[in-house]
Amino acid sequence: MRSTILVILLFIIFSTCFSQPALEFVHNYGGENMDECYSHIQTTDGGYALAGHTLSFAEVYSDFWLLVTDENGDSLWSNTYGRQCWDTCTKIIQTEDDGFLLFGYTTDRFGGPNDALIVKTNAEGDSLWSKIFDFEDSAYFYDAVQTRDGGYAMAGAYRIDNRFEYFLLLRLDENCDSLWYRTYGGGDVQVCQSLIETSQGGFVLGGRGERFRNSGNDYLAIFTDENGDSLWHFAEGTGYYDSIHEVNEISEENYLLTGVTLPRWPVTSCNILTFSIDSEGEVIWSRTDGVDEYQIDDIGLCSFTSDENEIYISGNFENNYGFIKLSPQGEMIYEMYWENDKRTFCYSIIQDTDGGLSLAGFAGDSHRINGQSINTQDFFLLKTNSNLSIDDPPISKNNIISACTSSKEVGQIF
Repeated sequence: MRSTILVILLFIIFSTCFSQPALEFVHNYGGENMDECYSHIQTTDGGYALAGHTLSFAEVYSDFWLLVTDENGDSLWSNTYGRQCWDTCTKIIQTEDDGFLLFGYTTDRFGGPNDALIVKTNAEGDSLWSKIFDFEDSAYFYDAVQTRDGGYAMAGAYRIDNRFEYFLLLRLDENCDSLWYRTYGGGDVQVCQSLIETSQGGFVLGGRGERFRNSGNDYLAIFTDENGDSLWHFAEGTGYYDSIHEVNEISEENYLLTGVTLPRWPVTSCNILTFSIDSEGEVIWSRTDGVDEYQIDDIGLCSFTSDENEIYISGNFENNYGFIKLSPQGEMIYEMYWENDKRTFCYSIIQDTDGGLSLAGFAGDSHRINGQSINTQDFFLLKTNSNLSIDDPPISKNNIISACTSSKEVGQIF
């Protein structure tokens, strides 16, 4: 009996001492200026590639910045790409030759219009070619996808007379040559920030639209066929300002829209707003989530659904890295946060091949030098293991806190 108890005690002690913490690593990358990551992927060799823009290492103003790491997040190499303009990369895709396609937009340094910019690299980051798509007025591109036929699509906003007026969808072939483009909306502010290709071959563009209300902005999602012809749209909101930042397809009959809501003006709080809708635009469930009622920085910027259709949402949680996990029915499973001493914006969350999660974005703060306000921001990459649990013990690091559930009701399903 005593030997049995001793074995049990030893098992508990060793399990506690050698249990793997949820967080594997957090790495920061950057220089002395503003470096912002908007997209990341796990590469075919198990490492990571982060893409965004840099002022720290740009030749003139702002350049595309591609940074590649090993599986532990240690930097292997980085490279910049630009036109001596303001160039911003918003999406990265790895190609079959292990190279990369970088999608974004470029702004003329003399105040000219914005255009689409695509850069193709080899596996070592050497630039092979770049393409610019010139629009009569300004075009901003915030998302891109590889389509089932091997081509690509980019989405963003078409700007006329210094005002965003249209959702914009640009269709490309496998060589990134333009096939066609479509605009949607018009007359008021319309900004597309997320794009997916559906399982039926059409597209869903998500963002915000002003013309559907007397004031403020609604969630706006436009559903199209494979040729970009509009089929129907979803417009809904709960506050003064609502905007979709991420669209996911859960099934042919279920779509997830994640973003932000500002309940009132002037702004006193800002919360994550999530809708689940069916293929006819009917709301299945919706919920709002926020760390604090008067917390300005609770914004859903990115999300994905696992193979089990569980929902992971990350974004901006003031000075926290973190995410929330929901069931397919929209019920809170748990929240997990790791404290940071700087404002933190997560723009990309994915599930890795080992079952863990990786989050990427940028973190930084503002300070004054010689009377001027200077923004210093770095790329970050955070990696968890596959054994995420709300019961994970506190992690003994200065800038890390344990996972926790909120002590108050943070979400409502209706």
